[in-house]
Amino acid sequence: MVQHLQAAGHITGMTGDGVTMRPRCAKPKSASPSAPRTDVAKGAASVVLTEAGLTNIVALVEQGRTIYQRILTWIVNKISRTILKAALWPSPTW
Repeated sequence: MVQHLQAAGHITGMTGDGVTMRPRCAKPKSASPSAPRTDVAKGAASVVLTEAGLTNIVALVEQGRTIYQRILTWIVNKISRTILKAALWPSPTW
């Protein structure tokens, strides 16, 4: 099911006790281990939620969007400056 959802472009996640999660955490992009939080579950997931509720997921999405926007702004700035330098650079006259 996880592979099917990811193939459709969805981001997947799961919760669990962390003991038997290692094989299943290899596919989801996030995991929320319930107590006890184990290093196995933390190491297998891209994101580990340490508090109950959805507020930390909202904060995670907002932070991801901010980072994406900063990267996009940097790329556009870098490309536009490179084009400007190339356009204003004097041509060799040899």
